[in-house]
Amino acid sequence: METDLPEKNKYFAKNYPVLTYYIIALAFSWSILLLQGAEKQGWIDLQAPYAIHYLAAFGPMLVAMVVTAAISGKAGLNEMWGRISSRS
Repeated sequence: METDLPEKNKYFAKNYPVLTYYIIALAFSWSILLLQGAEKQGWIDLQAPYAIHYLAAFGPMLVAMVVTAAISGKAGLNEMWGRISSRS
């Protein structure tokens, strides 16, 4: 179940997986934190629950799964899960 990326993006993601992960993880996590900060300062009126900041904390993990799935498909996710769940 490989995610269909446009050819140009797939080329970039496959050749620069760490950079792809880093850019998406920062954008995802910081966008949530910046929106919460802007709400706290009164700059925007956003009625999001405070607990949404947990998404920012788990953002890098979620992005790792998305990038792995996009680049390597189900086999990559299985390999990643095997590394996470194996006992040393």
